[in-house]
Amino acid sequence: MDLRQLRHLAAVVEHRNLSRAAAAVNISTPALSKSLAKLEAEVGARLVERGPRGVTPTVFGLALARHARVMAAENQHALHEIEALHGARRGRLAVGGTTSAGSQLLVRAVASLVRDRPGLEVAVVGGKHRELMMALHQGDLDVVLTGFGGPPAPDTQEIPLASSRYVAVAGCAHALAGRNSVSLTEAAAFPWIVPDNIGEAIPQWHATFSDAGATPPAPAITSDSYLFILATVADGDFLGVVPEDLVTSARNRDVAAIDLKGAAWPRRVRAVVRARGTRPPAAEALIQELKRLAEKSP
Repeated sequence: MDLRQLRHLAAVVEHRNLSRAAAAVNISTPALSKSLAKLEAEVGARLVERGPRGVTPTVFGLALARHARVMAAENQHALHEIEALHGARRGRLAVGGTTSAGSQLLVRAVASLVRDRPGLEVAVVGGKHRELMMALHQGDLDVVLTGFGGPPAPDTQEIPLASSRYVAVAGCAHALAGRNSVSLTEAAAFPWIVPDNIGEAIPQWHATFSDAGATPPAPAITSDSYLFILATVADGDFLGVVPEDLVTSARNRDVAAIDLKGAAWPRRVRAVVRARGTRPPAAEALIQELKRLAEKSP
């Protein structure tokens, strides 16, 4: 098999339609069908099932398409590096970041990197941890900055950068704001707004209340937007859960962390890269800059 055949398969898996996939890779539909048939013969397995509503990839097709995307990304990395050696450009870097995961750290690191390498092209995208990790596995991203909890994803390498925590927050006019210590029973009596992945982001959240003999509050609102959570908390009686660095930001003076007795929700900010394959030189430079800035942070 060759890279061209793998690119054809990846297009079919993405579009689930032969005509649209053929247009995406600039060949005719019969030529695409012939390429798929040849690839199936080479691997000895059916890669797609054709039906009246399009094509459906088999488990073999899905597995091979994942590798095809990574191989295509590796090919682009090689081309960019050759171009850089020729002086035509300084490379390209695709970075993903979960909401607030060392956001200021990422901003400073990317700005420093581009300042020192004026020819470098950097694309920064935001999203949920799961989506960004999938893009990393597929080769669409080179580095992901995340504060999401849980064990490392398979086939990835994690580079620890900083340790922080999640905190409970209240609006500055809230009845619990400014208190030296707030019991979990008191906090459980108020409505809560929490991240929609609260069970994964803070595995100890429910256990914190249960272990103290308090009934874990059922979140009244869940959201994937920390900005929405902060705005809701600032505007009413809600209590919320957010990363501590969002509260300490000078832009969020309408909310404050509350001293919730017995609550300890650690958060690890780290850079994640693929464990296998090559990485563009710019990715290594970004990681070194992230580490340097993290060490300087208080």
